[in-house]
This record gives sequence, C-alpha cells and structure tokens, in this order.
Amino acid sequence: MWHTTHQLEHPNTSGIVDNWARPKHLGHACYFGRLDVVERTLASGTALDANDDKGDPIAAAIEAWVVTPLHVQCIQSLYAAGAPATLAQFDAYSAESVGSEADLSVLTMLLHHARGSMDPAVRQRAEAWSSRP
Repeated sequence: MWHTTHQLEHPNTSGIVDNWARPKHLGHACYFGRLDVVERTLASGTALDANDDKGDPIAAAIEAWVVTPLHVQCIQSLYAAGAPATLAQFDAYSAESVGSEADLSVLTMLLHHARGSMDPAVRQRAEAWSSRP
C-alpha cells in the first residue's frame, strides 16, 4: 500500500486505500490478496456471479501487481466454491503474468478448470494454451 499512498500520485488514492483496508467487492479482495475477506464472503453465501465493480474476481487476483501465495489461495478458494474459468482470466494472465512460481500455480489451476468448462470457447482456449511450447 505504500506505493499507492506515498510514492505515486494517483487520482483515487483514498479509494484504493479503502478497498485495500476494507474491500467492499470480491474482486477488490482478490486483487489485494485478502484471503480473509474472500473466505468470509464465500462463507456468507454470496453468489460468485454477483455484480462486482472489479469484474471477474479470479481475473482481478491474476491482475495484481505481484501475484503472491495469498492470491493463489484466493483463486483456489473461488474455484473450490464453484467459480468458473473464463476467457477474462486467460486474458488477465496473458497481460500480467511474469512467470513467477505463483503465476505458474495460477496457470495450472486455470487450465485444469478451463478444460472442464461448460463454455466451449474456454475449453478451446485451454487446449491452445496446453499446446504451447
């Protein structure tokens, strides 16, 4: 959070800090790796497809500046609760992955869940990614 409040000038610093400290949306919680909030949200029975201003919560975790083991656990929890793999998650991974160990864990989970997707476009994307060298 230091980079947001002290190092960089950002037009919405207070909003970013509030969402980090007290995320109001599942997507924000995932972006900031707030596993505690994700687990409380899931325990409360909140629908995984509920309107969330950060969009797809798993994609939000993938888009974090640095994906950490907490982000990986957020994603694991969401998939375990029945969240689907989506094209947005592949797009986020393509744009944001730096090949870290955490990123590779995310990719492994994404491919696993995408292969079993009901959406043929998601299954096709998984096949394309699986055949990469």
